[in-house]
Amino acid sequence: MIPAHIVNVPSLLLAEHAENEIRKDFTPSERVAIGRAIEAELGNRQGQRTDLKADDQGKLLAAEPVANLPEVAPGKRTRDIAAEKAGFDSTTIYRQAKTVVEHAEPELIEAMDRGEVAISAATERARGWWRCRGLVPSLSPSL
Repeated sequence: MIPAHIVNVPSLLLAEHAENEIRKDFTPSERVAIGRAIEAELGNRQGQRTDLKADDQGKLLAAEPVANLPEVAPGKRTRDIAAEKAGFDSTTIYRQAKTVVEHAEPELIEAMDRGEVAISAATERARGWWRCRGLVPSLSPSL
């Protein structure tokens, strides 16, 4: 169940003000869930292969070498877009929050969500918790 506040207001202007001022921001773990959904929606975005082409019957053949130019203009990485749209200030903070959500004990995640522990501190605590057990969570850029 999602908690909600019902506010009775006499005008639409007051309602808009209430909507903008009396709202709960997403927690870091909620923003991680939003980022994951965005990453899943965008999928594995890659440019098209330039080393193959199809003939008239659709059979793939080796293509003529092309100039050393990208076929698709470079853009943002999927994880950068997900971090931005989920409300993180940087991809690094998004990756740190993902590490906490994926590898930390529930109490640490809840403390991070309540703002009692910074995302960076929660990440270090999560890494330390795993380290003392001989396991270190993957901190690769794909997180």
